[in-house]
Amino acid sequence: MIWNILSILPIVIFYLIFPIYCFFAGNIFYALQLILYGILLDLSISSIKWATSKLSSVPSWMKRPPNACDCDMFNRGGKVGGEPGFPSGHSAMVCYSMLSVSQYFQPIYQNSYFIAFLIILGTLTARWMKSCHNLIQIIIGAILGILTYHFFVKNPDKITPQHVSLEPYLSNTPHTNLDAVL
Repeated sequence: MIWNILSILPIVIFYLIFPIYCFFAGNIFYALQLILYGILLDLSISSIKWATSKLSSVPSWMKRPPNACDCDMFNRGGKVGGEPGFPSGHSAMVCYSMLSVSQYFQPIYQNSYFIAFLIILGTLTARWMKSCHNLIQIIIGAILGILTYHFFVKNPDKITPQHVSLEPYLSNTPHTNLDAVL
C-alpha cells in the first residue's frame, strides 16, 4: 500500500496540487508550460517502450521483472511481467517534476530540494519494491528526467516567484537596493 502511495504522490503533486497553487498565485501559465514538458517526456518514454516491444528479441534488461503487477501511471494494469519497462516513466517523471517544483519554491523555501530528494528517493524505491522495474530501468529513467529538467526548465531567469515571497511581510526593516549601495 505504501509503495502505491509513493508511486503516485509525485503525479498528484505535479499535475494537481502545483497547478492549483500556481493558479491562485497568478502563475498558471508557468505550471501549464511545465505540464507540457512533462507530457512530452512521458510521450518520449512511451515511444521508447513501444519501439522496444516491436523488437524481435527484447533484451532481458529492457523487460519488466517477471512478477511486475499494477505498474501503470495510476498503479493499475494487472500483470505486466516480461513486458517492456525500459526506461521507467515514473522515475523520469518524479525527477523532472519534483526538481521543477523545487526550483519554483527555492527562493522562498530553502529546503525545497531536500524535500524533492526525499520524494524522488521514495518513488524510485517504490518502483523497485513493487518489482515494476529493474535497477537499470530506474536509473536510466531518472537520468532522462534530470536531463529534461536541466534542458527545459533550469533557467533562473524563467523562475522568479516574487509574487509568493513572504520576506516583505516578515521583515521589519524597509528593503533597500543593495546594488545601489555597493
